[in-house]
Amino acid sequence: MFPRKINLKSVETISISYCKLEEFSVGEDMGFLRFLNLRGTCIKELHPSITELISLETFCLGDNQNLTKLPYHIYELHNLKSLGAMGCSKLAAFPKIPIKMDSLRLLSLKGSDIRELDESIGNLIGLEYLDLPECKNLTTLPCSIYGLQNLGFLDLGGCSKLVRFPTNPDGCSLSLPKLQTFSIAGCSSLSDCDFLMTLDCWKH
Repeated sequence: MFPRKINLKSVETISISYCKLEEFSVGEDMGFLRFLNLRGTCIKELHPSITELISLETFCLGDNQNLTKLPYHIYELHNLKSLGAMGCSKLAAFPKIPIKMDSLRLLSLKGSDIRELDESIGNLIGLEYLDLPECKNLTTLPCSIYGLQNLGFLDLGGCSKLVRFPTNPDGCSLSLPKLQTFSIAGCSSLSDCDFLMTLDCWKH
């Protein structure tokens, strides 16, 4: 059995994947940890102490079939660059981001049970890669997605209940100026594609 409370000084990488681990909490002096892999475990909810990993850059949570929520204060991970929660089929919400967070570059919620994204997603101002394919219950996207001015990759393929893409509320000519890869393949409920004309990424 893996200990509930761990204390590993100076460790930069921890990988505990595809096992029956049900709980992970942060011990003292783990401020050097940069990479944490908890893929395929049995964790239902992450301990709030996870936000004490002040140096964490990469957080892998994929294929956690029991995971239902992410920590509310995940925005306190000021050095986090990559958050992967793909295949977390019971994860129904992404926490609010009440402040600007410029460190996060990659967010993958592929195959999760996400129903909607909060308007505060626009505070992820450094985000470059947003991966949302096969989110079968995702119905809408917030207008604040246009605040992701560094976004280069957006995959919504297979989001069969997505009914609309937000129009740009300000009529800005550079809605998603850095977008290079965009997929809505398999979005069978999406009937209006006029929003494509507002993206203006085609000029670059």
